[in-house]
This record gives sequence, C-alpha cells and structure tokens, in this order.
Amino acid sequence: MLGRPGRASRQASAKRRAFPPIILNGTHRLPERMSQRAAANISHSTSTRLERPGRVVARLRWAGLGLAAFTGFLLILLATRLGLGLRDDSFAFVTAAESLSAGTGLGRWASDGTFRPLTHFPPFYSVFLAVLDQLGGGILPAARWAHATLFGLTIILVGLMIYDTTESSMAMWIGAGAVASSRTTLELFTWAQSEPLYIVLGLAGLLLLGRQLRTPRHWKLLVGSSLCLSLAFLTRYAGISLILAGILVWANSGRTAAAQHRWKQVLAVGIMLAPTSIFMVRNALLLGNLIDRPLPTWHPPGAEAWTGAALTIFQWILPPEWGRAIPRGLLLPILAAGAIPCFLLIRPVLRVRPFSTATVRQAAPGTLWLLGCHVVVYLFLVVGTVLWIDRLTPLNSRILSPIFFSLLILLVASLELRLRRMPSARKIAVIAFSLLLLAFQGGEGLQWTREIRWTGLGLASHGWRSSPTIRHIRQLPDITIYTNDLPALYFLAGRAAFSVPSPYDPASGRASADYEAALFEMQTRIHKEGGLLILFGLDPQSRLGPVHFGDLTEGLSLLEVFRDGLVFGAMTEEGSSPAGSGLSATECVHSMQASHAARPARDLRHPRRGTIRTPFPP
Repeated sequence: MLGRPGRASRQASAKRRAFPPIILNGTHRLPERMSQRAAANISHSTSTRLERPGRVVARLRWAGLGLAAFTGFLLILLATRLGLGLRDDSFAFVTAAESLSAGTGLGRWASDGTFRPLTHFPPFYSVFLAVLDQLGGGILPAARWAHATLFGLTIILVGLMIYDTTESSMAMWIGAGAVASSRTTLELFTWAQSEPLYIVLGLAGLLLLGRQLRTPRHWKLLVGSSLCLSLAFLTRYAGISLILAGILVWANSGRTAAAQHRWKQVLAVGIMLAPTSIFMVRNALLLGNLIDRPLPTWHPPGAEAWTGAALTIFQWILPPEWGRAIPRGLLLPILAAGAIPCFLLIRPVLRVRPFSTATVRQAAPGTLWLLGCHVVVYLFLVVGTVLWIDRLTPLNSRILSPIFFSLLILLVASLELRLRRMPSARKIAVIAFSLLLLAFQGGEGLQWTREIRWTGLGLASHGWRSSPTIRHIRQLPDITIYTNDLPALYFLAGRAAFSVPSPYDPASGRASADYEAALFEMQTRIHKEGGLLILFGLDPQSRLGPVHFGDLTEGLSLLEVFRDGLVFGAMTEEGSSPAGSGLSATECVHSMQASHAARPARDLRHPRRGTIRTPFPP
C-alpha cells in the first residue's frame, strides 16, 4: 500500500494545476507570465553567481585601503601623545584662531594692547582651528584629532588617485601603505601647521578635476574641484601651483569635448582665485602689501640650501643617517643621476595627451598630467621664492612635501602601467622589491613614532616642558617682557611678550631702517617699567650673534642664568646682578656653556624600551 505523497510532491501538483501547460505543435509550453518569471529567476541567479566574486574582490580592495587609513590615524594619535608639535608658525595660526573664536578678529593682541591682523599667512587654517574650538575641547586638543583624521583622508585620497589611473588594487595598497608608514608623512602631520589641511584639499581637488577631465559634461565635479582648490589656495599661497597645473592641462586639451566648455573652465578659475584675492585686497588695504612679503630682489642662498634640499629628498627613501653619511658634494650629482630613471619611467605615460583614450582609462593621462604639471610648477615657485622673495625659506621636508605626494602617485601609477607589458618573472621581482622597500619604510616610521611618543616635538617636547627658564617666567608678576622666542612664552608660560628688535629683515637680508629706534624703545621700557629681557637658547650669544647680543644687553644687568636661557633687567646702582654674581653677560654665557657641557642629557624612562636620551631646548 502506497503512502501519502510528500510535501514537495503536493506543491508540484498544485503548481501544475495553477499553471496548466499549453500544447502547441506537440510541445508543452508554460504560460507567458510563468515563462517571464522563470527567465527572470534564471537571469538573477546567474548574475548573482557571476557578480559574487567581483563583490568580494571590491570589498577586499576597499577594506585594505580603509585599514591603511585607520593605521595612519592611530600612528598620528600615538606620535602626538604629548600634543602636536609647536613652532613659530604655529604661534601665528593658533593666536589668530583664538582671536577669531573669541570674536575679536583674525589676528592677535600684542603686549601693548594693539591688534595685529594676520597677513603673513593665508587665513583658512586659522579659520579651521577656530571652528574646532567652537565645537569644544580647545584648539590644540581638537587639532590633534583633526590632524589624525586628515592623515587618514590623505591615505584614502592617494589610494583613490592611484586606482583611478591604474585600476590595480596592488598598486593602490602599495601607495597607501607608503604614505601611512613613511616617516616623512608622519612627521608632516604631527606639527600644528597648515600643510596637512593643504595636502588634503589639494589632493581632493586634483582627484575631482582628474575625474572631470574624463567626463567634461559633469559640472558637479568641476564645481567640487574648484571649491577644494580654492580652499587649498586660501590655506597656503603655494596653492596657486594647483590652479596653474589645471590651467596647463586645460590648455593642452586641443579639439576635444573639454575644449567645448571653456566658459565653465573660466568660471571655475574665477571660483578658485576669488577668496584668496579678497584676502589679498584686505592685506593691501591694511599694509600696502598683498602677501606681507618684501619686494622681489635677487638674493640667492648658499650651496647649503641646495644640498639641504637634496638631503631632504634622499630622506624620503633612505634613513636620515644614510643621507648624512653621503658627502655633501655628491648629493646633487647622485640626486640628478637618480632622477633620470624616474623620468624615463614617467615619460611614456606623459607622452599621451591628457584627453586621449590610449591608456587604461580616459582619466589616467589627465590625472597624471595634472600631477606632473603640479610638480614642475611647484618647484618653479619654490625656487623663485628662495631666489627673489624670501631667502630664508627652508627647502626642507615641510616645504617640499606637496611634490612628495604627487611624485609618489606618478611613480606608482607609471610603474604599474609599465608592469603590464613585462614578463611575469620581472613583474614579481619588481613587486617584491616594492614590498621590501615598503616594509623598510614602515620600520623606520614605526620607530620614529615610538620615540616621538615619549619625547614630543618642538615646544611640546619634554625638554621645553622642563625648562627652568619657563618655570621662572611662570612665577613672574605681570611685567613687560622682551624675548627672542615669543611662541615659547605664549604656549608654555601663557605670557604675552614683545619680540626683540632685529638689525636686518630676515626675509630679504637687508638692514632694518628702524633698528636703532626699536632698540632705544626696548631699553627705555625695561628701565622705566621694570621689564625684563629673556633670551632663550643653550648659547644665546651664538644664536643671536655677538654684535646683536651686545646691542640687546647693553646697559642691562644679568639677573638669572639658566641652562637654557638668560634673564636681564635694569642696571642696579652697583652695576652688577642683584643675584650677586658680579659676572659680565659674556662671562655668564661661557659659564652656562661649561655647565651644560658637564651636565648629561636628561633621560626619560620608557615603560618597555628603557631609557631615551632627550636633548635640551634649542
């Protein structure tokens, strides 16, 4: 006896009764609505099976990029355990942000009660810090988290630009890992300065502009790139190099679809230039100078400046100790010899017109042309600034950092495009060498991060925090102070002060016309108001120069001698120090030097790594 049919059999019988077959020419066919539904199910199942591996690869691709960005975010937070590094430029940015947040304008209040507007630097970084302050938490603590976030965004932008030009996940991961682990990039983002914000805005603008070159009709990409490049220009005057790079690529478009939208490009350039132009007009009304710089004069720097630039580029790849071991006379020749293979690697890619489709994607040549033009224009502007405008502009990693990112993207993308035509064995060798170099750079970056985590940078370092001169200043009443280091007094002692007069203009090297008048005013204030002259440094006399040191201390009595500074006041009737030392200023300087030479450097105890040697303040 047969049992009852199973559940599956009953469901099949019900489906046959609901959709009876249609017999045509001796063949069974399903009704039309049933055949459409079955075809849709088959198509969906087939597409799902085909798309599932692609989705997995895409998720792994973006997960790797996100992991690199998160790693960089954490490294910046670890390196800035004691706070962001502080230097002279940080003083201008932070004081302007505090004044703007308090509603008193973009600038700082001097010790004499006058308001000095911010004119030497563009304003957007100070505006950015003021917004962070309004959100709560204080400017410097919030800026620490903001810089870590900006570093993560920089890693993502570099990875996206490489992927846009190569469609290679491996190349994207190598480029993003190089940024996340490089000591150069880590150090750049651990200082309270405008470069991190400028880098993010510049890369975002170039990324959007490169995508707009592929689709000229997408006006939203053009507007987005214009806004990013406009804010980059408002963050650093060097941002004009980004705008000029875009203009050069547009000019090379020829008879293409992009050339038919000239009016949009002209409008975009107007958006890029408008905010900074308004700020320059404001500077001209306040100072009679657009960017608060001296008039252009020919003042070429010495050979040390150019060898320093070559050493900076060497340190992008090699450890600093290796670069310093190379004889100074060989730095420039070795750098020129190394630039030749890099140029030969990039040249075939840049030979393609920006709007040609001869490479992987239409975006590839346009984006790479943008980066190449940016490198050339930026170098031209930096060299012109050093030769004609500001001879003290250091050609260090901070100034040259924008071309580091452009060159990195150019080299990684060009290498990936060349690898596609190489044999498999050579391709594996090149990838292995790149990964080995990446691991080497990562070790250097991690070691630097661990050290800086316990020693700090600039005025945030342990040496400055333990300064006996700063400790003495904190105990002083509210009196007039002249010093050669305004940021140290402001950040560490919370005191406003006057800057000592300088006998020459540091930007142009010319003699200062009002030096004698400023020197007389300083001496008068110190004697009449009971003020102090505080000179920082392990050797203030050598730091200022013997003549300048003698001019500043003439007629003053040496009150206190510390290992990192001297305190001068009004001359007493006995002509000696109230402390009873009876020594002249020069003799006390020599005594301070001997005391410092005999005293070992301060040691810090690391919980896991033991002792770290910490230098005294400069």
